[in-house]
Amino acid sequence: MTRIGYNLPRDLLRRMAARAEAEGRAEGRLAGMTGALFHVLKARGVEISGETRDTIRSCKDAAQIYRWVRRAATADRVEDLGGPLARRPRSMM
Repeated sequence: MTRIGYNLPRDLLRRMAARAEAEGRAEGRLAGMTGALFHVLKARGVEISGETRDTIRSCKDAAQIYRWVRRAATADRVEDLGGPLARRPRSMM
């Protein structure tokens, strides 16, 4: 077995690099979907509070972001997106 770096097997380093690359791609897709969500909401004239922006940005569930993007196409207000955003008191919006 060939070793490089800190005496780690080469195949282990390859697996670690592949995992890091996959995680980077996933983070990039998530950031892209989040950006799309903000663009759709802005185009529809939906106002977004700072707290709501923070909630959306902190969401790491790609399926949830995707649902929000789909719902944003017809949303008149943030609560229409559902999920954690639907449970926010109106005064916070």
